[in-house]
Amino acid sequence: MRGGARAAVLLALCAGCSDLDDFSTRQDEVWRGPIVEASFVRRGFGDLPTMDLAPLDLSNATSGPGRVTTSDGTFADAALLPIAALPHDALSDLSFGTGRLKSYLFLVEVSAGPRSGEMALAVLSLLEDDSVELRIILGTGLDPGSDDLYGIFRLTRQKRG
Repeated sequence: MRGGARAAVLLALCAGCSDLDDFSTRQDEVWRGPIVEASFVRRGFGDLPTMDLAPLDLSNATSGPGRVTTSDGTFADAALLPIAALPHDALSDLSFGTGRLKSYLFLVEVSAGPRSGEMALAVLSLLEDDSVELRIILGTGLDPGSDDLYGIFRLTRQKRG
């Protein structure tokens, strides 16, 4: 590849990176939104909680990019924890569904309830419509009497307060 073509490719890659960095929050911002109400994609969240994700610093995705809190207390300022081997695995290029720019996998510790202290999988997706989806998954959900968690939160950027 010639120097000019190489520079064009690098410039295009950097432009893509800055677009993803635009999802990071400023000090006065929070990603906030409700859980999806449909019962077939919601388990273990009895009420319909909202979630706050702040701060979110995607330049820090490999060492802990943010913290989550739900209005029902299931998560209280719980850190999104990176999975050390993930950057070296094909899962780091996870892509599913249309409208998603990039998805990340994290673990997050449950703060309260019957699964308190356990680690849930958190799937963070940056969407083309400038919103964020955060899925919480803990357990298989196969036993209707279990305390498993499954929820999809649709988050939009808002001012803190």
